[in-house]
Amino acid sequence: AKDANVAKNCLQTANLWLDSVTALPPAHADYKTWTRQDWIENTLKKWKLLFEPIATNYSKTLTDQLIDKLPPNMESAMPGYMIFKTEDGEETPSDKDNGMMFSSSPKDVMKSMMSLLFAYKIGNACVNISKKIFSSNDIGMQLTETPTTALLINNIKTFANDLDTDFELVTQYLSVIECAYSRLFNSVPWLTSSIENAIESYASHIQIDLDSMLSIVEDTASISMPLPFDGNEISQFMHLETSEEQVQAQDKLEFLLAIAQGWVDEVCHNVLIAYLPQALPLCEMIQRHRVTQGPTEYAFKQLVNFEISPKATREARKLWNFILKNTDMQQRDNYWSHPDIAPHMDDLDNIEDFFKKRKIQKEKDEALDCDIQKLFDGTLGYADGLSPNTDSEGDQKA
Repeated sequence: AKDANVAKNCLQTANLWLDSVTALPPAHADYKTWTRQDWIENTLKKWKLLFEPIATNYSKTLTDQLIDKLPPNMESAMPGYMIFKTEDGEETPSDKDNGMMFSSSPKDVMKSMMSLLFAYKIGNACVNISKKIFSSNDIGMQLTETPTTALLINNIKTFANDLDTDFELVTQYLSVIECAYSRLFNSVPWLTSSIENAIESYASHIQIDLDSMLSIVEDTASISMPLPFDGNEISQFMHLETSEEQVQAQDKLEFLLAIAQGWVDEVCHNVLIAYLPQALPLCEMIQRHRVTQGPTEYAFKQLVNFEISPKATREARKLWNFILKNTDMQQRDNYWSHPDIAPHMDDLDNIEDFFKKRKIQKEKDEALDCDIQKLFDGTLGYADGLSPNTDSEGDQKA
């Protein structure tokens, strides 16, 4: 109870501090403390929604490609059983009493197998992430149905002990990060939907590396052959090829995660300078932890074999810092108001040109608006070389 009160007080203090460094308002959410089980229960539904398109498209692609490659003796229904491995490595055959007997077409069996494999991956990933996560938004995307502000105090306490650092100091710093993310997701709903769309785009272009899978698939041809369910076999079985479209989707996803994390890092750094300078050394430790054991990196590596570059986040933070130095807090955060004016991927490569490009685009938009208004007013005039006496190209052919 004492640790929970410390965590809630830290969250409340963090939001008060953030009022002075960001124009985004705090989310209307209760301050909560979670166990690992709480985190899993509150985010599992969103994990399923996020990665269901990947599971569906993976299953469809694999089934379509393999169904005509199966041996002739698998063309009819396939009664049989699966064998599972227990934790001590012993094989346990499933039986009719346990409800694991099946008799179906190869296509149905393949679909069932894919559903089981992805359920395993998502469940296993969530359990492992729950051991690494510090807060509800620590993964860099909103995984709850509504904006939430919560800390996993047992994980924070373990992390503080590993660093030999005061628990309350670590909790206060992580509270600032959590509240900053909560404000961002609450104020910028298009960010969450854009991340989800990038994942869906990735899923829609799934391709299978058949060569690396055929040996495993051929083993299923003999129904007496056990189907192993340990992590190494599943990772091998679900190997994917990366298409050009998926690379584009990954780049978009990496950018969205980076631009959000870069903004959070920037505002949190400003908070530390003003209110918690003794926690500044924690920044480097958190960055190192994020790269080597971060939940975001682990999640996308495990579920879509996608690695997030730390460089993108560093460049994103530099961009937000550059914007603040050349404007003010209100104008900086106003760039979140719509995806059209928010930073784009190429802005990270040319930070110095950020305002120049937007000035050029603004002039083009204003010129277009002016022409449209003239068109409505009947004062637009004619393009160079044309006059009221000049027939249009269609009239000339008539």
